[in-house]
Amino acid sequence: MKTSLSHRIKFPPPTGFTLIEVIGALALLALIVGIVAQSSLAHLNQTQRQKEANQLTQLARGFERAVIRTRGIPEGDGWATLVAGQLAQATDQVRRNPTGQERRLLLDPNLQVGTTGTNSLPYLQTSSGSLQPSQLRAILISSLGAPLPTLSASDFAVLWSTPNNTLPVNLSANWSGQADDLRIERIDFGRLFRRVILNNLDSAEAAPYGLDDTNVVLIAAGQRVEGWFFETSSVNLYYGSRVLQARETIARDTSYVYENGRWGRSVIYGAGAGSTGIGQLTDDFINLVTFNNTAADDPLTSDTTAVTEASASTESEVTVTESETTTTTTTVHTKVKNNNGHGNNLDGVDSSNPGEGGGGPTGSVDPSGTVDDEANLAHGTTSRDVVEASHRYMKAYVVWAMKGRPIGGDTARTRHPAYRTLIDATESLCDFTANLANP
Repeated sequence: MKTSLSHRIKFPPPTGFTLIEVIGALALLALIVGIVAQSSLAHLNQTQRQKEANQLTQLARGFERAVIRTRGIPEGDGWATLVAGQLAQATDQVRRNPTGQERRLLLDPNLQVGTTGTNSLPYLQTSSGSLQPSQLRAILISSLGAPLPTLSASDFAVLWSTPNNTLPVNLSANWSGQADDLRIERIDFGRLFRRVILNNLDSAEAAPYGLDDTNVVLIAAGQRVEGWFFETSSVNLYYGSRVLQARETIARDTSYVYENGRWGRSVIYGAGAGSTGIGQLTDDFINLVTFNNTAADDPLTSDTTAVTEASASTESEVTVTESETTTTTTTVHTKVKNNNGHGNNLDGVDSSNPGEGGGGPTGSVDPSGTVDDEANLAHGTTSRDVVEASHRYMKAYVVWAMKGRPIGGDTARTRHPAYRTLIDATESLCDFTANLANP
């Protein structure tokens, strides 16, 4: 009799996890989940802190742009509304961080801005500007943890100097938050200002100027305005007739000088220093010019032979001068024809004739002194043309004299550059004066 196979094979009885094994597996799983959750939470918190730090930087830069745009600094409570308008955000979005905590603005209690040295805000720029701003600083502070305690002006200095991710000593006793939860952004409004000096050297005439869209303001004769203005402000400079001479955007510390009905750059003159006030040029000219009735001291003389023969008779010198004047007058007529008028803007920054100190005759002159077309001579000189031509002549003479009155060769092409410049300026003055008398 055969035995069944199933009766011969012995299978082990079925087994399962014991209660202890199940508890151990669950404990291990819980530990892993806790570690992952803690790491994820720490990463999330760090990301949130960095995001808030970036947001505070954006708010601070928006605050600065809004201050420059409006030309003013609001008092403490008005900052959020101003920044919200600048960044096109809701005011509450600016005022509160993602955790719902309120961001605070703290001002330096020692700040000074305005025309009287007051430390109070708001400040709104006028045509007088401000005294030199001092301690014009603010702090944006935000907490992603416990709510911030009450902060006073006396806390400013500590918060300003505390490094990031460090708990300020003035908060350690009455705040339960952590240093990593605190975000601080510092703002220095003083760096947004530039110094501008407007000096009226005219002894009889008021100097007109304006700022941005304000009305024309007059600086009394002999007086000056010195102030600090927001960068990107526009300084409007007017001729004595109240016609706009130039408009410049303030980008750095600068100064202007008013004299003889127009604005210039400076009154400090030296060889190669550029255009200056006409009063200073006049003084330099008088101090340097010592005519001895010789050809060597006559800037109209361009004949080298006559220059070297300084002992020649006065009659021969006059002959040389008249001959040279006759030649150069027609030459300068051609120069006037090329420009037919006078320039504008400021000395040394003329937009039509850069470097010519306010414009005037330009164009090339043939070294031989000949004129290509004497039939088409330009006239219509104005009194301002004569003043500007006098300005250029005195400047050229002072430069020439400072270099030792060099002459050079016997042709216009080989003469010393300073002498050639002086001859051109002399011709210009002669021509403009003649045209003014015979329009």
